[in-house]
Amino acid sequence: MNLSNDFLKLTKNASIALKKNYVLTPIPGDPGVHPFFREKKLNGLRMLFLIYEELKSIYLINITDKKHQQADIEMIKDNLDRFKEEIIHLTR
Repeated sequence: MNLSNDFLKLTKNASIALKKNYVLTPIPGDPGVHPFFREKKLNGLRMLFLIYEELKSIYLINITDKKHQQADIEMIKDNLDRFKEEIIHLTR
C-alpha cells in the first residue's frame, strides 16, 4: 500500500465529489457547527470543509473517519481564524 498514492486518489475523489455537488447545490454538504462549516460523506469517510462565500472558495480542511470526527471538528473550531487567513492568502 502506498499511502501517498492513496491520499492523492482520495483527495482527487473528494475534489470531484465537491465539484459535482457544488453544481447541484450552491452550498454542498451538511451544515456543521457554523453555517460556513460543512461535512460531506465520501466512501465511508467524512470530508470537513469551510465555505467562504465572499472569497468564492471551498477549503477542504480534513478527510476523517467517524472515530476521529469529533476531535477533528474541535480542531477546526479552534483554528477558524487561522484557516481564514490561509484561504485569504491562497486566493490572492
